[in-house]
Amino acid sequence: MRRLLLWSSVAGFTACLLQPTLATITPDYSYVDGCQSVIIQGHHLGTAASAKIGNAPFVSLQAAENDPDVPEYAQDVGFKYYGVVPASPSGESGWFDVTLTVDGEELTIPSGWYYRACPGEFVVDAYDVPADATVGSTISFQGCSLNDSVQLDFIDYTGVVVASAPLVSDCSTAFVHADVPSLPAGDYSMALTNGNSTFYLQTCFSESGDTGVTCIQDTVSVAAR
Repeated sequence: MRRLLLWSSVAGFTACLLQPTLATITPDYSYVDGCQSVIIQGHHLGTAASAKIGNAPFVSLQAAENDPDVPEYAQDVGFKYYGVVPASPSGESGWFDVTLTVDGEELTIPSGWYYRACPGEFVVDAYDVPADATVGSTISFQGCSLNDSVQLDFIDYTGVVVASAPLVSDCSTAFVHADVPSLPAGDYSMALTNGNSTFYLQTCFSESGDTGVTCIQDTVSVAAR
């Protein structure tokens, strides 16, 4: 009887250890328009699952892949997912549950995700202008509220806006891009604007031996045809 009880206890403990468990999501916040890349970790999560924040499904979710150069016992497979979160289900800031569904079982981190409001009409956290940008080049932006009310203006050396390009969504209004339109030959500076706010594309750096910061306007060059 003692052996039976011991075996039952071990079997029950082992079964408990093998139960899917959702542990963390990192990071655990973003602007309300989402599109933040995250890592979801836990135990025995399998390699196929779905995830949502509130009632909004993730933009993408992918399990960690088996690495042939790492011992099996050290694999992240079944323990880690890479994902991209959706925009706020309510469109507003606040806490929401994070739910991962594995084999029909829902695993939840209560109030596991926080959406914060965009601090301004639109925000640019980062952008990328190709070093050899010219007509047709794609300029990418990351931020908040980069919606269709915002456009990219091209400004000549006299300060006049000579052309504009719409922003195209790559993921919600957090990741967008614009293509350089056809322009006369020359160099042009750029600015994002919605008529109320303006963000000039510029590179800032600290000069050696100086605590001050120098900024220069980023430009695109258009060659003569």
